Amino acid sequence: MNNRARSVVVGVFSVLAIFVVASVAFSAVTTFKGQGTFEVDALKVGNQGTGGVTAFNGTIINNTTGTDGSDQPVTFGDNVRIDGRVYRGSIAGTDDDKPFIINDNAEIAGTLEVGGNTVTGTKHYSGTFDTDDDGDFISRFDYETDCDEPGSDTYTQYDYVHYKAVTVAEADMANPVNIRVFTKPNDDTSYSPTQYPESNDVWVSSGYTIGDGKVYFMYKYVLKSCTGVETEYPNTSGTYQIVVN
Repeated sequence: MNNRARSVVVGVFSVLAIFVVASVAFSAVTTFKGQGTFEVDALKVGNQGTGGVTAFNGTIINNTTGTDGSDQPVTFGDNVRIDGRVYRGSIAGTDDDKPFIINDNAEIAGTLEVGGNTVTGTKHYSGTFDTDDDGDFISRFDYETDCDEPGSDTYTQYDYVHYKAVTVAEADMANPVNIRVFTKPNDDTSYSPTQYPESNDVWVSSGYTIGDGKVYFMYKYVLKSCTGVETEYPNTSGTYQIVVN
């Protein structure tokens, strides 16, 4: 073997030895430190079943922009678990002017506990109504009926409208807000097909009136004929919810 060929062989084995040593050394390193910017198309940390920990001693941002320089948010493409408090700004708590903002509708699969005295946004008031009970407020309308005239046994003499009164702090005539009332009959009672056209498990929007910090909605209508027979509508008990936006 001439000297030129021998040099080539030695060089190849030297390069292979360097890669082997570097691989062994890199696999034994637990912390890799460097300077500058490390850029990759993707980064995988941890393995299936064991996971991994990634420490970011700073701020995570998305420094790309959308059309016409629009903001592009950091996106988490899966459920997010946070073992700590979430707050905005450099100080945790309410001692700064940076409130935590949820810029969308929110659903809470549990209870909501608020440390302050006010809650802005949607509030719910809920409860039950029972047609076996008299209303919190009853209005009576008398028909101009002479029950002594012939054939008057089929006439209506008067009717009562029974209202459920629910105390709602936002029900103020001077400062109107968006209030909606929904009712739903109990599962174990009959329901009026005209009021509940689908089933007795459907929330139905109901009319209401407000006054003195209360919301009133009708839940029972009693009609009395000249013969003294009383008929109740819708003849069902159930639950209600009042939504305030």
